[in-house]
Amino acid sequence: MSAMIVLRISTENMIWIGSGLAILFTAAVAGLVLARRFFHPGSQSSGEPAGFTLKGLQNMHQKGLISDEEYQQMKAKIAAEVKGDMPDETVDE
Repeated sequence: MSAMIVLRISTENMIWIGSGLAILFTAAVAGLVLARRFFHPGSQSSGEPAGFTLKGLQNMHQKGLISDEEYQQMKAKIAAEVKGDMPDETVDE
């Protein structure tokens, strides 16, 4: 003889279970979004395409998406742009 357990779940209980699962799912998604925002700042929210920061270029180079030569050229361009944006430390008298 095999024993079978029959569960009778009322409609009201199904609604509560479904609501609870929906709330848990929503909380999990919100938690993942917040964790990504706090632990990976600037990865999606900066509005800049990937690769236009030195860190982005380093990641692309490490993944093999750009060659050594391309990496060095883009790195030099970023350095030149930074130097152009920074005030000159020498004072002309």
